[in-house]
Parts: sequence; structure tokens; C-alpha cells
Amino acid sequence: MDDGWDFADPVDILPKLPNNFQELIASKKWQERKEALEGFLALATENIKLDPKANYGETVDTLSKILSKDANINVCAVAAKCITQLAKGLRSKFGPYAATFVPVIFEKFKEKKALLRDPLIEAIDAIYPTTTFDAICDPIAEALGKPNPNIKIQTNQFLYRVFKTLNAQTAPKKVVKTLTPLIAKCTGESDPEAQAQEEEAAKKAAAQQAAGSSQPAESSLSEATTQSTASSIAAPAAAAVEPDPWDFADPVDILPKLPEKFEETVASKKWQERKEVLEVLLQLATDNIKLDPKANYGEIVATLTKILSKDANINVCAAAAKCITQLAKGLRSKFAPHVPSVIE
Repeated sequence: MDDGWDFADPVDILPKLPNNFQELIASKKWQERKEALEGFLALATENIKLDPKANYGETVDTLSKILSKDANINVCAVAAKCITQLAKGLRSKFGPYAATFVPVIFEKFKEKKALLRDPLIEAIDAIYPTTTFDAICDPIAEALGKPNPNIKIQTNQFLYRVFKTLNAQTAPKKVVKTLTPLIAKCTGESDPEAQAQEEEAAKKAAAQQAAGSSQPAESSLSEATTQSTASSIAAPAAAAVEPDPWDFADPVDILPKLPEKFEETVASKKWQERKEVLEVLLQLATDNIKLDPKANYGEIVATLTKILSKDANINVCAAAAKCITQLAKGLRSKFAPHVPSVIE
């Protein structure tokens, strides 16, 4: 929907700031810092298209410093809103500043209070269209490795929102290759809320990878998950030129190897039994890197999807998410028919 930006005249709001703006935002009184930022926010909101020729370098540095170092949550919240409006007003011209803000925003997600959390979410969502996924891949990967569960929750929520906008043609290979194994690794986290978000992101990433694996080699998303070890993340270039073991492996039908009472056990009232039988499936899918495309995995995928959506135990859901990931890796393009049921 047209928001008027394309037809608006670009405005340089910097000369409209008070002469003592920098002095005010450095004030020892948090109310003065907040009021000065609110003045900037009003200008950036009223003028929807900002002049790309203006030099926002000092303002960017100031907002980044406030967001990362100011002890007052009210001041930080307004700073985040200012960042959002800058990104909206400059659009693609904000791109060079994205690398400054993204790591700070992810780090600040450790704050659970909605007063700051919500403006941070708006800020990262406003920044994303101004840059490329490749450009912010590293800070995302770093955030996924943080011990703080709130950072992981918000990072995975952001990834899930982004993954929903991508398809096999638009999803960048480097990003999926780097982030998918990190997301899958995170599904073992002990924090239930963080784990739930990670499972959603992992499920979406696995489905995207499978849908994209039917593309030509240079754009295939399936390459992104053929390596899940730390060494492959550290050296993606080396992995790209090495022969893919999947291409030379014999396809294996793992379904006959499942326990006879698999369906009965995954419906057990004891979560430990449900988890253990899923781990058997996971081990089979992991040990056999190339799955037989002629086997009928429809019932298994339906079972796993039902577990993800309805099982109340987070440990069982985590195991189901990992099973889906391994099935997608083992079947590649042949997993594509199952994608709609997984991501709905």
C-alpha cells in the first residue's frame, strides 16, 4: 500500500534540531535526554522522507551510544524509536548505518520489559529492508550464540518473520547455510520460551531449504544444511568446493527400521517415551544421509507436524523439529511436497 514516501519531498531535519541538541542528550538528567530525543523523533516522524544527502553520521553514533550505554530504559526506548524513523525515512540510504545498529539491538534484547522490547522489535524490522540478509548474518549468528534466553527468543522471532518473506529464489545461500545449523543447535536449549521460538525458526528454515533444493546448484538452498558442524560454518568456501557425500550415498528407506510400535509410542502419555522413539527416528535419519525418495514419508511428516503443533512437552517438540530437519536434509527436493503441511 502506498505510504506517500515516493511522492514526498526529502527533508533535512538536522538544521531543525536545537543548537544544544548534543548537549541535551548528554545531560545528567534523564528527562532532558528523553525530551531531546523526543524532539528528534517528532521531526523524523513528521517528515516521512528524509534527505539522503544530509550527514546523519553523528546522529547515528549518538543513538547507537545511547541505546548501548544509557542506563535509563525510557531514554533507550525513545532512541530505538528514533532509529526506526530514521530507517523508514531514509530507506535504502540507511543501509550503511545498519551494521552499527543491528548488533546493539540484538544485545539490548536481553531487556524483557515491553517498554524497550517493543521499540527494539520495530527498529530491527524497519532496518532489515534497508540492508541485505548477508550484511547482517554475522551479528545474527553471534546473537544466536548468546547465553541470554531473551536475546535468543527475539532473534529467532526476527528470523521467523524474515523467513516468511523469503522463497527459494530470494533466500540467500550464505545466510541459510550459516544460520540453519545454529538454529537447529539451539533447539536443545533448556529455556522453554526460547526453545519454542527456535523450533519455529528451525522448522521454517528446514522447509525453505527443502523447497529450494530443486533449484540449480548455484541457487540451491539445500546446500545450506549439508554441513552442520562448526567447521563448516567457519569455512563455507572450503565446503562449497568439496564433493557432496550426499550425491554419492546410496538412498536408504529408514521406515522399515523404525520400532514396530512407533506410532503407538509417539502417542504415549509418557513424554519420555515419546521423546525416546523420536530420537530413534532422528538417529536413523542422521546415520543415513540420503533417504530413499520412493518411500512414503507422508504419515511420518504428518505425525511430526502434529507433535510440533500440539504436544505440550518442549523436549518432545524439540526432538520432532530435529527430525523434520533431518528428513529435509535426507530427501532434499523430494521433501518439497511436505513443505505446505510443515509451515502452515
